[in-house]
Amino acid sequence: MLESKHKLRVDQEELETAIPHIGGLVRVVNGAYRGLNARLLSVNTDKFCAKVQIEKGVYDGRVIEAIEYETNKQTTIPSKSHK
Repeated sequence: MLESKHKLRVDQEELETAIPHIGGLVRVVNGAYRGLNARLLSVNTDKFCAKVQIEKGVYDGRVIEAIEYETNKQTTIPSKSHK
């Protein structure tokens, strides 16, 4: 799907939060940064939030200090060897 640029419409209630490893890529699905990719910088399990840094676009490099878990979902980008 990523190479073909096809979009898949899924109801948000059907999604589950997946927290990748630190440095992993996430997709923001709610709020002002909706639709943007970001790097996971840290996770605060006491407050159920994460610190992320927006990648590319108008907000490139902006650090969001406390984004709720439910506001970001893991994005998996296949390597070129998995075509």
